[in-house]
Amino acid sequence: MLLFPVTEKYEKFRMKEEETIKAKGQEVKSGVYFMKQTISNACGTIGLIHAIANNRDKIDFGKPFGLSQRLGRSVATFYLPTEKYLQGTENDSSLKKFLDESVAMN
Repeated sequence: MLLFPVTEKYEKFRMKEEETIKAKGQEVKSGVYFMKQTISNACGTIGLIHAIANNRDKIDFGKPFGLSQRLGRSVATFYLPTEKYLQGTENDSSLKKFLDESVAMN
């Protein structure tokens, strides 16, 4: 797992990038699965979700489980512009519930 140090310098850079994207927009390749991390301390999990979701054609999920059900529900919004998808994601507590349950199991 990758540990990413969040420093003051990084936060300034991130905020500047976010302002630039809001002002100028951002081109995202069609078919790329992206979700904004809105749950603190979940960057590794979100990274893994991105890796899995963007390789769904290469991964056999078999029987549905929490993550594949989550990704399955996302299929309908998969090709929406990122900002439209995120509007639904930020208020969706199913991922937080999935993460909380996963932590509780360990």
